[in-house]
Amino acid sequence: DFDVHALDLLGHGQNISKTFTLESAIDQVDTFISNKIGNNTIVVGLSLGGYVAIAYADKHPKNVSKLILSGCWIQYFGFIGFLARLNTILLKIIGKKRFESIQKKELMKITSRSVTETICNNGISLNGGRESMSEVIGKDFVHMIKKCKAPILLINGDNDTLNRKYEARYIEVGNNLS
Repeated sequence: DFDVHALDLLGHGQNISKTFTLESAIDQVDTFISNKIGNNTIVVGLSLGGYVAIAYADKHPKNVSKLILSGCWIQYFGFIGFLARLNTILLKIIGKKRFESIQKKELMKITSRSVTETICNNGISLNGGRESMSEVIGKDFVHMIKKCKAPILLINGDNDTLNRKYEARYIEVGNNLS
């Protein structure tokens, strides 16, 4: 009953060579929705895609009928923001091979070997990871959710402890969260 489309954000997948910014991602999603789908769209986002979905709904509320979000509840302010900035510096230092090795190891903790291999073979971008992290630091996604009028489904796993820690802040402000 649904047409499902998945975009490779700039700096990721087939767009690995392009620079990621939150604004360019919002524009990318808007272009796709405007040209292919139209308004009344259910926008789904996981992790970085969730932050992009929140920012997209904030900028283009009439195009979003519902949001389904997971793994995008950390607010990168204060100490968490400091650690994220430190992480972006470390990403400049460790190099591509080490970054890919770390990502592969982390993926193996949460998914199968075949899915991990597919993801790794399609390309994991050190620059995309660094750019993505830099773009979410200091952004007030809680405020964006507070303004959102579309119904929002929040999904986090029991073991996603860091996102679970922060989800309560969103639930406090979102009248339309479930």
